[in-house]
Order: sequence, then structure tokens, then C-alpha cells
Amino acid sequence: MDYNNFRERIYYVDKKKLLVYALLSLVMYSCFEIALIYDSRIINDFVKIFKIILVMISLMFAMHLKSITQKELYGVLEIFFTIFWIISMIFFTPNSQFEEIKILLKKIGCGTNYEFNIFHIVILYYIMAKYRINKKNDKFIYLEYFVLILITSTINFINNITEVHFVYKIYYLVIILIVIGTYRYFKIYNINVEKKIDLLKLNVNLLTLKILASLSTNYINIFFINDVVKFVKIIIFTSTILIIIVNIAKENYNFIFKETVKTNKNLEYINKEIIYNNYKLEEVYRNLNEKQLLYKRFLGCLPNPIVIINNNLRIYYCNEKFLDIMEVNNLKNIVNRRIDNYIDFKCDIRDIISDINNRPVSTTINKDNKKLEVRIFSVNTEKSEFILLLKDLTEEIKLSNMKEELESIKMREEIKRNFLSNISHDLKIPINVIYSAIQLEKVLIQNDDIEKLSMYNELSKQNCFILTKFTNNLIDMSKIDSENLEANLGLDNIVEFIEDYLNSLSTYIKNSGLDIVFDTEEEEEFVYFDKEMMQRIILNLVSNSLKFTKEKGTIFINIKSTNSYVLIDIGDNGIGMSEEFIKKAFNKYEMENRTRESNSTGFGVGLFVVYNLVKAQNGDIKINSNIGQGTIFTIKLYR
Repeated sequence: MDYNNFRERIYYVDKKKLLVYALLSLVMYSCFEIALIYDSRIINDFVKIFKIILVMISLMFAMHLKSITQKELYGVLEIFFTIFWIISMIFFTPNSQFEEIKILLKKIGCGTNYEFNIFHIVILYYIMAKYRINKKNDKFIYLEYFVLILITSTINFINNITEVHFVYKIYYLVIILIVIGTYRYFKIYNINVEKKIDLLKLNVNLLTLKILASLSTNYINIFFINDVVKFVKIIIFTSTILIIIVNIAKENYNFIFKETVKTNKNLEYINKEIIYNNYKLEEVYRNLNEKQLLYKRFLGCLPNPIVIINNNLRIYYCNEKFLDIMEVNNLKNIVNRRIDNYIDFKCDIRDIISDINNRPVSTTINKDNKKLEVRIFSVNTEKSEFILLLKDLTEEIKLSNMKEELESIKMREEIKRNFLSNISHDLKIPINVIYSAIQLEKVLIQNDDIEKLSMYNELSKQNCFILTKFTNNLIDMSKIDSENLEANLGLDNIVEFIEDYLNSLSTYIKNSGLDIVFDTEEEEEFVYFDKEMMQRIILNLVSNSLKFTKEKGTIFINIKSTNSYVLIDIGDNGIGMSEEFIKKAFNKYEMENRTRESNSTGFGVGLFVVYNLVKAQNGDIKINSNIGQGTIFTIKLYR
């Protein structure tokens, strides 16, 4: 309901309507006074019954008004009529009943209608003037109302028990201050509705005149004017009550009637929507059945095995391909069976399904010596249905392996074709360097330049190491190919042997711009090994670190031991290796793409030789490497 329009109907009325209700109130009041003149018992009881009905109707509409407008102000109005009804019912009882309560009510000013109106109605008018425009549901309105009632009741009570004229003046002073406050809010919330009278302001004006007239009778003989103002005030107040009750009843009737019509129309609309939706539902159901048949035919035509399961892992549907691969003759024999009865996922499939978030999840299984890829899709989140698409990876794996083997063969063939050119290149460079150094030695000896002579001697020594490594690899490779590689094992201190050999290489390593770090847990570790083979292993691995580690890098050798074996770690912080290359690093002629594209020399036999030399000594070797984080070769020699 539009409260702004409703408020105008409650507080404002045109002059003609007010005049009509004033005449009606005058008639009612006249009948009441005439009935009091006869003072018969029947008339008096009738008047009491009429008063009770009037108070109850006022209370009922006050309660109803609060539920319509949802404003706290009308909660106060409900309290006012409740108090008025309780006090009226107490005084309507015979004189012998509730005597003490009646005496107390008279002392606080509620003994007669006149005294009741003086402070209760003034306070009510003040609250209405203050909060009728206020849009906030201010809970303090109740506190303010009861505080004002408590103040005026207390002053009235003191006045009645002491009969001190000063207290009587204080009582009227408080009443006047409340009235002034009422006019103050009239001025703040000044709203004029065209051609209509503000009922609240009219009643406040008449009540103010009545208070002033009552006070004036103590000093001037104007009892007639006081009675006239009192009479007009009663008529206008009664008219106001009648107007409010009629307007609320009329507005409530219209409201209920409109809501009923609106509800009926909404129900008719909803009924039509239900009928229309039923037709659509039937049509959708037919289309769904047709699509389901088409869907099953489509799944049956697919070359890959497909199965649909629910969240309980029960098979809902599968195609012929799935039946064939599971060796089942009829669909009925597999429907409603658990999927893990036919496929071993090596884990709980519920964990796999729980990871599906609008994205397919893939896993692999083994079935009858075949490797299958299983892709799981979520197709119905409400019913928790999932599609499992199976794909045979056996042929793909064979094809991939064949492709890798072909690439490896092509690369090995390419290295073989370039083998002689690589050998001549690797031989010619160190020989040229040594020959050039020898030619310069005579000049340096004549000039007595010992420092440069030492430098060129060291350079010749480094190239001798390179030639030694190169020729040893060729010899070892030929022995490996002819299966004629034999180790001459002897018991010796591996720690001392490696440390001495590294000292011979230290100058070679430092001239390359790298640091070398040697660390061991024990100073003596005796194992069986071939000294010549171990020198070739260390030289190959150190040479690799020199080639693939940037300047200012580090080469480190760590020796650890247990009761069963000795571990030798030879590593660096160079460019590292990829996971794919690590798997085939010890194969003959294998070189990583990044290595072949770099300026480093070699043709893929160094690690092949190292691996076979370690195996010839009954040892093992492993690689631990990441791209950009260096490489560690771990050699295990058993005691």
C-alpha cells in the first residue's frame, strides 16, 4: 500500500466531510447527554456498553493500522488505546470492585475522561506531530512516550496527595511545554494539503484552547467559554475518530479486495503457465527420447570403446566395442555392474572422478598385454554421470618407439659418416697446438722467458691430456665393440688415487677458468678397481664438465662410503641435461641437441665408454641432472 496516499486519508479531510462527521458526532453526543438526563438504569448500561464498543473498535483499528503501515508511531497509538480501554473497563465495573486501583488511577489523573485527556492526549499529539513525517522506525519513540507519561503522572500524583498549588502549576507548565513542542514539530514538518484540514493540528489547537480556558477560570469568570471550548473539542475529537475509523475500514476493504483480485489473476496466469509448461515438458521429453536413441546409435558407431558410469561406479551404458574388449556378449550382462570389475585402475577411481572440474581426466591401464588410455568426462553433474573413453595406445607406443629408434639410427649413421672427419679434426687441433708450442720454446729459451715457457709447456700438457683421452676412448670403444674389454682389478685406496689424479689435472682445470672442490668422508677407502680405467672415467667426466660449465663455475668430487659400497660423485653447476637425454645418455653416438648445436667438440662416445668401463669393474653409474642446474654422475663401486 502507498503510505503517502494513506497518510493523507488519515490526517487530512476536506471541510464538507468534516462538517458531516461533526453533525453526526453532535447527534451522538446529544443522544448521550439526553440519556444521562433520564439517568435510568437501562440507559446507563446502554451508554456503558456503547462506550466499551467504541473503545474496543478504536483499539482494534489501532492494532490493524500498525500492521498496515509498519510505522512505530502506530504502535504508540495502539498502546494509547490499550491503556484507554483498560482504564475504561476498570471504571465500568461496580464501585465495590477494584477500589484501590480506582483510587490510584484518580490520583495520577486517570479518574475521569477529562483528566485522562489532559496528559495522555497531549503526549499522544506530541508524539504524532514528531513522528508522523519521520521515515525512520525509531525505537526510542516508546521510551520517550512512557517517560512523558511517567513525568506527568508523577506530578499529578504529588499534586493530589499534597494539594500544593505550586505542584499544580508545575503540572500545567509541563503540559504547556509539551504543547509548545508539538507546535514546534508542526512548524518543522510544515505540510499543507490543498483544500484539506489537518485533523491533528485542529485537535491540538482545540486542546490548547481548552487548557488555556481551564487555566483562565482560576482568575477570570469565563466558565461558559470553557464549556463551549470543551464541547467543541469533544465534537471535533469524536469526528476525527469516526473519520479515521471509516477511512481505515474503507482503505482496508479496497486493499483486501484489490489483493484478492490480483491474487486470482496471478493464479490464473500461473495455471496457464503450468499448462503451457506441461505441453513443453511433454515435447521436451519426446525430443529427449529421440536424442537418447540417436545418442546411443552414435556411441555404437564410434571406433573406440565407450562406457557411461554413475557416481556409484555402476555401468549405465556401453557400446559394442567396449563389450568386445571386455569379452562380454550382451549389454544386459554388464549393465549395473561396477566398472572396476572389468578395469583395474591401480587406484581408487573415486579419487580420479573427484578431480574432474569441467575438464577431462586421463589415466592409463593395462588390459590383456595392451596399454589403454582412459579419458574420463563429466556429462551430467546433477546425476553425477561420467563417460569413459578408451583408446588403444599399443600401436602408438610401438610407432613412437620406432620413430625414436629411426631418429637414433639416422643420427648414429650421420656420426659414422663423419667419424673420420671428426677424428682428424680432434687429432689435428691438439697436435697443431703442441707443435706451435714446441717451435716457440726455442725462442723463449733464447730470450730466457721462463714464465711464458712454462705457460706453453702447460698448454702442451693439456692438449696431451686431450689426445690421451681421445685415443683411449677409441681404443676402449673398439674393445667394447669386440667384447674384449677386461678390467685388471686390484685392491687399493680409491680416495688417495682420485685425489692424486685430480692434482695432476688441477692446473688443466684452473686454466679453463673453473674451480675444483674435492671432499671425502674417509681418508682411506679400499675397493677393487682398475686404475687405468678409473683414470679414463675421471678424465672423461671432468672433460665433460669443462665443456658444459661456464667460466667461474665449479667442478666437485665427493666420496661417500657404506659397509657394502663406495659412492663417487663427480658433478658441476653447468648447463645440465634434459630428462629425455638422460634416459639414453650412455648409448653410443648419443648427443643432446643443445650439445650438437654448441661449439663443443665430441661425437657421442665419451659417456658410452664411461658406462662400459664402470660396468667392467662390476660397478654402477647414474645421472642426476636438471637443465640449468648442473649435472652429477654417481659411480657405485662394490667392496
